[in-house]
Amino acid sequence: MQKDSLSLELHFIISLLKVGLKKLGAEKIDISADIDWNRFNSLVDFHSIRPLIYHALKKINSDKVPSNVTERLRGFALGQTLLSLHIKHESDQVIGLIKNAGLRGVLYKGMLFEKEIYKNSNLRETVDIDLLAHPEDLPEIFRLLIQNGYELFGNDNKVISISSLKTEHIPADFEVEMRKKVASRVVVIDLHVNIYPTYSPVKIPVDVFFSDQDSIYFRCMLMMIVHHGNREGWLKLKHLTDWIVFWENSPEGFEATVIREKLKQYQIEKAFDTGNKLISDIFDYKTFFSTNTGETADTSVITQFWDNPTQLFGNHTLSSKGKMEKIIWSMQDKPSLKKYLRAYYDMYSTPNLLEKTPRIITFPLKFKFLNFVSKMITVLIKGN
Repeated sequence: MQKDSLSLELHFIISLLKVGLKKLGAEKIDISADIDWNRFNSLVDFHSIRPLIYHALKKINSDKVPSNVTERLRGFALGQTLLSLHIKHESDQVIGLIKNAGLRGVLYKGMLFEKEIYKNSNLRETVDIDLLAHPEDLPEIFRLLIQNGYELFGNDNKVISISSLKTEHIPADFEVEMRKKVASRVVVIDLHVNIYPTYSPVKIPVDVFFSDQDSIYFRCMLMMIVHHGNREGWLKLKHLTDWIVFWENSPEGFEATVIREKLKQYQIEKAFDTGNKLISDIFDYKTFFSTNTGETADTSVITQFWDNPTQLFGNHTLSSKGKMEKIIWSMQDKPSLKKYLRAYYDMYSTPNLLEKTPRIITFPLKFKFLNFVSKMITVLIKGN
């Protein structure tokens, strides 16, 4: 997809991101009188880039932007700054608890990127604490967090007691939500068991994320490739701004040949190269891999969904889920259809307390096929 085929609103948003990332002068921004500002707001909200967009609009300072648009973003950016301070303090407390208990748990995505990549600039939209737990230490981390005031939520937003939680209740492919009221705010922890789906061909040893053998920048890079690319398909502009800021602030010691060897070993080259192609083609941002790009996914399909995310996320149907899965599939280096189908069958055929949407009917665990059918019917009716 060429840049000139983007909608006015998305083209303007991308230009603003360039200004916010200091890749384009504010004086070069052209604001069309035909921009649909409601659509602009919806896209900015969906792509989770409100603080960075507000930062750019302040630089432009144009009376062509409706004041209510600017004020709305200003209010969100101020709230984000306060929230970031709050959850940063709590995340420090949580990591301290885990370390003192001799357990393996690390910050993942959000607050880690804000600290290491964005340098605490408060330009990254973040609403919770993402925590990656080592699989062997997961039960103890659950207990530790619950002992320190966090509650575990499952079906229909119900609190789950630790005594009723069993191993089969912990889905390997999804995060688990825990909440705690701190002062006047509710802090949310998304506890991750695995950063890539079980059907994925990704082969990153889990201990890589819990060791200092590789630099923090390298580990952040792996998290972005696997989460933003392999898992999410680069379907949000937030993913691409993370990627650009990462390359902007990464150390000069990154050696292209070493990275490429690791990517090949871990089977994440395609997602990596697709991310680089997107920031090169759409944001005009070049890395030292821009001239050394391997096979990529179809980026035109990705940018179409940037412009019309309701195709994937606005209606929770099997059709929209299928379209999204097709994009995710295209990001994998060596996808296996058999492994993919097996993973989904295993996941859907095993009811667990942590599913956000209760199934229409739940059968005893031994009736795997009936539970699989029940889950499919639930998705058709409830959309999840």
